[in-house]
Amino acid sequence: MASLVSAFGDWTVQPGYQADGPTGTATGMARDIALMLMSVGWKPAPEANCPADQPISACNVAPEHQMYTVQLQIAQRYGMVADDQYGPVSQGICEMLQEFASQALAVPFTMEPNVPFLDPISGETGQGCRLTATGTGADFSDPGTVTRTLVNAMLGWEEQTRYQANSPTGELTGMTRDMALMLISVEWVPAPEVQCPQDQPISACELTPEQKRYTVLIQAAQK
Repeated sequence: MASLVSAFGDWTVQPGYQADGPTGTATGMARDIALMLMSVGWKPAPEANCPADQPISACNVAPEHQMYTVQLQIAQRYGMVADDQYGPVSQGICEMLQEFASQALAVPFTMEPNVPFLDPISGETGQGCRLTATGTGADFSDPGTVTRTLVNAMLGWEEQTRYQANSPTGELTGMTRDMALMLISVEWVPAPEVQCPQDQPISACELTPEQKRYTVLIQAAQK
């Protein structure tokens, strides 16, 4: 994924589209009114015989048995057009979510009432409301705990497990209420001054809480 992102040097990464899991990663990039979605994922070859009752991390899959799919999707963004399936929730609802999130985490969230929105499961697009908070590990304990705190704070919304994904540095989930969909993502990256080894997993990099730069995103849209 890093090679793909660096190859499109005049495009800007959009944090709201980032997701990671044990078998893949996805991100979005923008340029002018165009949006590009990238995803890289793999699944075990049939002959790998991974146990169905255990997580994929428990399956020792040889490189030649990891079947990869790389996808790039590009479309133009004009705001609300005829093919958009999602529109923003009302500003009142967005402000209510902002209040819930700020109270739950004791940090301020900025609000953008009308930004591009993507349903990562259905692929449907449109416009939505986006809330953003940033900080360090001194402000946020870990992605899982922050995500659970936000989920519990969103009264009247029901979590949808099909949207769940996690990695050592982030977590993603989704919630619904009537015809509305809310996406919650919590992720961190090492501070720029930290020199983490490129040939080792992020867990091998010893970081203080202040050296973990967090971004918490909440996106909400409705059909």
